[in-house]
Amino acid sequence: MVRDQGIGVKQEDKEKLFERFYLPYSNNTISGFGIGLYLSAEIIERHDGEI
Repeated sequence: MVRDQGIGVKQEDKEKLFERFYLPYSNNTISGFGIGLYLSAEIIERHDGEI
């Protein structure tokens, strides 16, 4: 079982999470470039997997 202890994601942001450069948070407390989940999805898809 996997449990997330993070701050959560709004329902309207869930469809966009795997888009390149997408950051669901508008505050400056969380840094990033918005490519981590995009790259993960690409790797998984190229190995015939799915998220």
